[in-house]
Amino acid sequence: MYTVPTDNNTPQLDSAAARQFRQGFKWLRFDDRNLERNFRQHHRLNVRSNVAVHLWLAIVLLSGFVLINRYVLDREPTGRLLLMVGLALVILCVCAFVIMSSHYQKFYHRFVQWLSPLFGICAVANSFIDRPYIESFSPTIVLVITAMYLMAGMLFVPALISGLFVMASYCVVGWFMKLPTAELFYNATVLFSTNAIAATACYTLERLHRVNFLEARLLAEMANRDGLTGIYNRRAFDDHLQRVWQLAVREEVPVALLLIDIDYFKLYNDHYGHQVGDDCLKKVASLLTDVARRPLDLTARYGGEEFAMILYDARRDYVEELSALIRNELRVLNVEHAGSKSTKRLTVSIGAACVQPVLSRSAAGWVQLADEALYSAKDSGRDRCIIMDKEYNGLATGRYSHKPRSAVEMV
Repeated sequence: MYTVPTDNNTPQLDSAAARQFRQGFKWLRFDDRNLERNFRQHHRLNVRSNVAVHLWLAIVLLSGFVLINRYVLDREPTGRLLLMVGLALVILCVCAFVIMSSHYQKFYHRFVQWLSPLFGICAVANSFIDRPYIESFSPTIVLVITAMYLMAGMLFVPALISGLFVMASYCVVGWFMKLPTAELFYNATVLFSTNAIAATACYTLERLHRVNFLEARLLAEMANRDGLTGIYNRRAFDDHLQRVWQLAVREEVPVALLLIDIDYFKLYNDHYGHQVGDDCLKKVASLLTDVARRPLDLTARYGGEEFAMILYDARRDYVEELSALIRNELRVLNVEHAGSKSTKRLTVSIGAACVQPVLSRSAAGWVQLADEALYSAKDSGRDRCIIMDKEYNGLATGRYSHKPRSAVEMV
């Protein structure tokens, strides 16, 4: 069981990768479907170059064995033997072609799961065709089974199925060919041992790859997280803002941006101390993440006591509902704020910008409109939400329309 190192002052990441890392994975499969799909894509990309080399090496070695049989051991290849070798070479060439094509991600893992057992059958058939020249079964089967686990780029489960299928095929054919019982039992034991050793190595390697994948995801997530609150930081916000904007332009859906500022937070810090102020920020961050959990929504610490929330496919009525929910949930928390000039409880001011992204505009104007709405909410007495949407059409990016406020008003 692998756990994420944490302490009392560092909030645990609440993501699919973090949860999977904490609970472990007993059966080499992640619980979250998206996480599992991402791992498989990541794995296929990582093994692609190595598997390509392995396939060409296999083609060269197989061709070399044919030449050795013909010119070194002076064995005249039969028609059946040439058929099996030809089929095996075709399988290797098909896999090599797919892995080098642009359709690798989509098709290779499907091809190899079916072609590996077929390649193994060729090795089994070759073993019985070659019986006049050898005392026992061909060691080629051992090499083929080992390659299925460690060189074909398959994950543990399909590799195990392929390896056991080849072993079972040999036993069934040997039984029909009426091999001596002792010889069949001995050969089956060798193949079972080969499967056991190669499967153990394959299992260990996949588990290590999965752990490394989760660790890399966690490191990336931690780089995009705010150290105090555990939610996304400004860097993650900026990246997500651009992605959502471009996606909304392409899909022609509305988006909303909420800038949320804790009212009179400097007075809160001065009165209760910075440690209590930090706890306050954590509570607000947790509240905001709880109310915005749709797949493309993101809550981030924008700076200081200010938070930002990006909402995809969000119209004005949804923003009104969500803003009211945020303020109501904050009332339920009932955090005392002696420095507040009205309620004596912790409150927030919310500025929201609801826009329909188009190619001729940029995300910078979207942020500016939300900023103007937030200033408007603060100028209007705080503890309220101001939503702007129609104002976006006449907005000049980089030119603020609100009047500057004094230092006292900005506390």
